[in-house]
Amino acid sequence: MTGDAEVPRNFEFAFTPKDFARVRAMILARAGISLAPHKQNMAYSRLAKRVRALGYDSFRDYLDFLQQGESPEWEQFVNALTTNLTSFFREPHHFEILRKYLLFVHERKQQITIWCSASSTGEEPYTIAMTAIDTFGTDTPPVRIVATDIDTQVLEAARKGIYRMDAVQSLPLDVLKRHFQKGKGSQEGFVKVKPALQKLLTFQRLNLLEPT
Repeated sequence: MTGDAEVPRNFEFAFTPKDFARVRAMILARAGISLAPHKQNMAYSRLAKRVRALGYDSFRDYLDFLQQGESPEWEQFVNALTTNLTSFFREPHHFEILRKYLLFVHERKQQITIWCSASSTGEEPYTIAMTAIDTFGTDTPPVRIVATDIDTQVLEAARKGIYRMDAVQSLPLDVLKRHFQKGKGSQEGFVKVKPALQKLLTFQRLNLLEPT
């Protein structure tokens, strides 16, 4: 497909190959995210909500607005194009290695600070916290976890620590009992991480491309 033809024609807003090229360049420069060429429909579906919310008639106008300078909308732009894939105890062998490393470091009386650089909705840093608590057999292990992400929306979800039951259904029953509270009433069908886990974590936004 060439030129400035819309893709596809039934889209609500004009979204040309040139517009998509701008989106790809802007998110790469802003957040270091490399959008694949086949992600054009995904980019449209996620950003069309912002175009609509701000009352623009086309993507070109929306992108022109962003490129005029700093705006809170940049945060929404990045949030929209961030893909978050995570789960509790994803690739579980990593956490067995972590358990051994925690004991190794603790024996040397060293400070234990763990940075989870892409924490998404919190499953990974909470898994690290669970591993620390279970490794040392106490709700107050000598561990501090800093969890960061570029997406402010997923960070807010992570801070709350509330998940649907299907997100934890693969966890052993003893893990669920130790580390989660089951929702009741209006919260039925959800679980919440226990306060001991939340106390080990500090969540904050971080863009690795921004100067510190």
